[in-house]
Order: sequence, then C-alpha cells, then structure tokens
Amino acid sequence: MTVEDFKNAIEVRRDFDFIYRGKRYVVNVSRKSGEITFGEEYLIPKKFDSYRHLMAECLVEGRNLLDLLCDCSFS
Repeated sequence: MTVEDFKNAIEVRRDFDFIYRGKRYVVNVSRKSGEITFGEEYLIPKKFDSYRHLMAECLVEGRNLLDLLCDCSFS
C-alpha cells in the first residue's frame, strides 16, 4: 500500500483495516477530533503492550502507521 492509497482509505472510510503477520486489525478514526479509537478487541502479539505499540511497528512506505494516523493532514 502506498501513502496515497492510505490517505484515500482514511478519507473515504472512518475505519482502516490493516494486516500484521497474517492477522487483521481494525482502527476507527474520528476525523473531527483526530482521535484514534480501536475496533473490536483482538488479541495482539505478546511482544506488544497495546494497539498503539502494534501500529508503531507497521510500515506504510517507510512511515509507521501510528505516525500516519496521527498526522494532521489526515484530519
């Protein structure tokens, strides 16, 4: 996925699915406040203490997913 694809996905939908090592996770994005909330609770790999930690490991064109979701240009 490119950064542009990612931007389009966030603009069109209020949620974003991503796959990390074969498992699908869901992030809900509130565009009004820029707040990041999480969909249904999934078991995340033991090495991560939170969804934020997991998203910080996932890359979209060299930028981590958490940074992209927090970027003001997506609000």
